Amino acid sequence: MAAYDALPPRNLGGNDRLASVLGLVGKSLEEIEEIVIEATIQAEAGSLPRAAAVLGVSPSTLYRKRAAWARRGGGGG
Repeated sequence: MAAYDALPPRNLGGNDRLASVLGLVGKSLEEIEEIVIEATIQAEAGSLPRAAAVLGVSPSTLYRKRAAWARRGGGGG
């Protein structure tokens, strides 16, 4: 049984949500965090303050994380 087979259906929503969740399987939490943050920034037309509000963190948290990703050669920025 795959790990995602144990997820209750109520936590997955429809097929689109299931596909999104399964796309994250096998990634580290750090990678997932970066994916979610960058997708939220994109959804908010590049506005870090609005993305921060959606995510429930301060804008400085997003600026700091993106700077760290850029230093290590990851996404962000």
